[in-house]
Amino acid sequence: MRKLKKKKMAQLIKYCIVCNKKFKVYPCRRYIAKYCSFKCRNKDYIGKHFSLKTEFKTGQEFTKERNEKIGLAHKGKFFGKRGRKNYYHVCKVCGKGFITKTQHRSICDNLLCQKQKAKLRVINPETEIKRRKKISKKLAGKIPKNLITNINMKNSPPQMKMFKDIKSYFPKAQYNYHVKTLKTRRWIDVALPKKKIGFEYNGKIHLMRSVKAKDKIRLKELEEMGWKIYILDRCSITNLNKLLKMLIQKQENDNGREKRKSYC
Repeated sequence: MRKLKKKKMAQLIKYCIVCNKKFKVYPCRRYIAKYCSFKCRNKDYIGKHFSLKTEFKTGQEFTKERNEKIGLAHKGKFFGKRGRKNYYHVCKVCGKGFITKTQHRSICDNLLCQKQKAKLRVINPETEIKRRKKISKKLAGKIPKNLITNINMKNSPPQMKMFKDIKSYFPKAQYNYHVKTLKTRRWIDVALPKKKIGFEYNGKIHLMRSVKAKDKIRLKELEEMGWKIYILDRCSITNLNKLLKMLIQKQENDNGREKRKSYC
């Protein structure tokens, strides 16, 4: 294969405004180019764009006085890349020190410490309600970018954690259980099919008005089929173990009553 030679663009000849020297210019710059060099440009610019005191050296370098004035004007501002500082923190769980690039951190990157993060977190109910109201106003029918990835995930981390906790008490628990209602089909996050008990975990997406309306319809349909559903949030998920113990006690009491009836 022959290599095609690039055609050189024909240059135009122009005359400098200051010294009347000839200089070549590409056609794309024929209306812009006016000066043959920086010296001619600087001569023409003095008095128009720069003050009369400015002393030009080579190209676009200026005097120290001018640079100092600009430096004072831009003090506190930054226009380039800056290296981030290292911050020292002490972990609240293990008590060991660790260094990060973030200013506010309380727990280190150790997996054992990260698992205990939820236990240490104290959530005030009043601030939580305010936070939820702000989110619902901001969303206004739109799904935020950081949630799209979580929605596309088939197994969300909090749901999987909830499933593991429930399975430790009820080994016959099922994940993403399918239920056929009178109108449509529904899926429950974690279900106990024989007892008709379901557990749902609601994240940020369930704060949207459109999703809230759909959730109400979904609950009605499942209740019509005889299902009892417990809805959990980031606040109420800490009380999951208490709820499960209550259900086990109820089950034991019901079994005791059935045995008494059979003896009678």
